[in-house]
Amino acid sequence: MRTEGVRTVAGNHDRYLIDWGTGRWPHTLWMRLRRSDPAGSWMSDIAAGQAQIPSDDLAWLRALPEELLLTDGVYVWPRYARQSVELDLATQPRLRRQRLG
Repeated sequence: MRTEGVRTVAGNHDRYLIDWGTGRWPHTLWMRLRRSDPAGSWMSDIAAGQAQIPSDDLAWLRALPEELLLTDGVYVWPRYARQSVELDLATQPRLRRQRLG
């Protein structure tokens, strides 16, 4: 996405990796722990996961906006790449619905 210049926002799992070790971490952790489902054992792997991200990639991730207004179409990749879905927007009939991945 970075190479192609695709406009994007960070997802939930990205947020954990982005915010770990920053002043945002307490809020990010609080937002996760307030959910009704328990946090997974993966929480203990966040530091190791972040350490595997090259510093320039981490800087790019941290520069992503938290919100983005899209008026010309949207691609949504919920949870797993193989469950990817392209959504049609009523304002953009040229987009067709299709399953990705």
